[in-house]
Amino acid sequence: MARTDAQHPRVISHRFSFSPTETDQHSLQPNEATLTKPLSQSLCETTAGRSMTEKKTGRPTKYTESQVREAIKLVENAGEKPTGETVKKKLCDHFAVPPGVNAQSLDREVQRLLADIDRQRTEAPIAALPDTTRQAASDIAATMQAAMLAHLGEEHSSLRKHSRKKIAALEVDLDSHREQIRALEARRDEQSDELAALEQDLHDLRERLQEMVAENGVLKSRNAELEKEQDIRAEMFGVVKEALRQRADAISLHP
Repeated sequence: MARTDAQHPRVISHRFSFSPTETDQHSLQPNEATLTKPLSQSLCETTAGRSMTEKKTGRPTKYTESQVREAIKLVENAGEKPTGETVKKKLCDHFAVPPGVNAQSLDREVQRLLADIDRQRTEAPIAALPDTTRQAASDIAATMQAAMLAHLGEEHSSLRKHSRKKIAALEVDLDSHREQIRALEARRDEQSDELAALEQDLHDLRERLQEMVAENGVLKSRNAELEKEQDIRAEMFGVVKEALRQRADAISLHP
């Protein structure tokens, strides 16, 4: 695998690099004393000398970290879940810890130690691997990373080209819409001018209509007066006619 990888350039980013540094390789070397002891014993011995009574604030606790680790093992061996309450019970039963221990504070320490234990359980088998195995895994990871980055690079380039084409088409479409908007705005302005002219014409016609209505009223009044005068004339004509008829009759009776 190492010879195959040497034939191709290695594309390794800082973020995804799986190759251990000199310091990491040294730290991952299995200690002979560690490998010859049970894992639980090693875990306890790493912090056996550190007492949990050394708190910066508050009253000192009545148990040590090594006691909590042993209590966690007892809880797990009993098939229970390590919590503040279950670990407290084991501490009281097996280490003569006073029952007044704060279970909530103890639970936070239990969760911290569980995370540390899980980390050490994961790192221990890795540290026991031979250097050649770790190097092979690093080479495989580098090859997979190079292939993945090459594929992602091609996909990224293809997406950029597609995006540029899409943007160009959208810009053309946008220019067309802008031109249509400008034409509609010009038409709107023309119609606004036409509407203003029509409104002025309508105003003028209404004024003319009012004038004609007023003139019509005057004419009606004048017509009524003329009709009245005509009636008077007709009446006078009738009177004169009757008088003339009577005069004619009188003359015919007395020649």
